[in-house]
Amino acid sequence: MQLTASSDKFWKASFTDEAGRLIYKFDSPLISGRKKPVTLYRGNGRDPEVVGQLQYDQFNARKSSIKLTGSSTDDEPEIPVAELLRRSSVGGTDQKYEFRTRDGTAYEWTFGKGHCLLHAANNQASSEALIVFNRPIFGVLSRTQQPSLEILDVSHNVVPMALLALAYLEKHRGEERRNQAQSVAAACGYNGGGPV
Repeated sequence: MQLTASSDKFWKASFTDEAGRLIYKFDSPLISGRKKPVTLYRGNGRDPEVVGQLQYDQFNARKSSIKLTGSSTDDEPEIPVAELLRRSSVGGTDQKYEFRTRDGTAYEWTFGKGHCLLHAANNQASSEALIVFNRPIFGVLSRTQQPSLEILDVSHNVVPMALLALAYLEKHRGEERRNQAQSVAAACGYNGGGPV
């Protein structure tokens, strides 16, 4: 299933199919904090169903948590991100993060240059990607690739956890990049453009 993303920021995007029907949607607060979760909805006509929430702690990302909701998971506890996700690669060009679903199956998000791929963790080398998130790519004057999401061969029950895990990873990685850029700017003496 090929879905188009409405935003460059994964955790703020709505995902629609080719007919324009809403399939998944993230509802993110304008200002993230400890009390305002990012909510994931699954499209269901006029009344989208809440399928999960990411409680993102911008002051200490390791204190963030994910909670699945819905008909079969109402009593699910919040899962701390520190317990759910672990970095599964240290070197190389691609970063990899592994998570497990409720049934214990391990999956791995691999971050490439213009995309993120979800594989079953135990046979990644031989398997095709289960979910592909294509990040926007910008050319010299315009965007050359729109953000999109492809849900290929994956169980309907795995998708919410995979999307919430990716929302956390994309948000956290974005904040890390911004903090690094601010540190470099401060080290180079940039103080906002004016003399002190």
